[in-house]
Amino acid sequence: MNPGAGVTSFAALHDWYAALAEFRTEAQNALTELSLALKRADAWLGEQQQRWQREIRACEEAVTQAKAELTDRRYTDFSARTPDCTVQEKNLRRAQAKLQAAEDRLAAVRAWMIRLPRETCTHYDGPAGRLALFLDADLPSGLALLSRQLTALEKYANLQADPVAVPADPAVAAKPEKEKS
Repeated sequence: MNPGAGVTSFAALHDWYAALAEFRTEAQNALTELSLALKRADAWLGEQQQRWQREIRACEEAVTQAKAELTDRRYTDFSARTPDCTVQEKNLRRAQAKLQAAEDRLAAVRAWMIRLPRETCTHYDGPAGRLALFLDADLPSGLALLSRQLTALEKYANLQADPVAVPADPAVAAKPEKEKS
């Protein structure tokens, strides 16, 4: 190799080319995986919304049932004594607490259903789009340029490594081909 070209190892250049090509593939796969993960997160939030809506309906039914049991228990019996309603009141508070927890969960899910697309747009779409553009346009053209330059360098190095045999007598080299015969 010609030291003037500053190339010390074609193997290192080939390894670099291969590493860049592998990086491109891995980065494209990572972007695809991230995009799918965001879609799965969005779908999961939709499923959670449905789950907590069902849970709220069930909790509302439990609250209604607990209220009915408490109301039934509060009526005095034939002896005119007020019955003990502690168990029914505790059941009602428990049912109301479960309903409140389910409503809180649904509110959190709805907040994330609004926040996730906004956060994705703010923090992911721009950088991911720029990276995808780089991976799809700039890097392939850079790899093609590197390949052409590597080929040219190898040809240049081969020309320098295989010099043309020069005759020892300058007078013989100056004579045309016909005169040599």
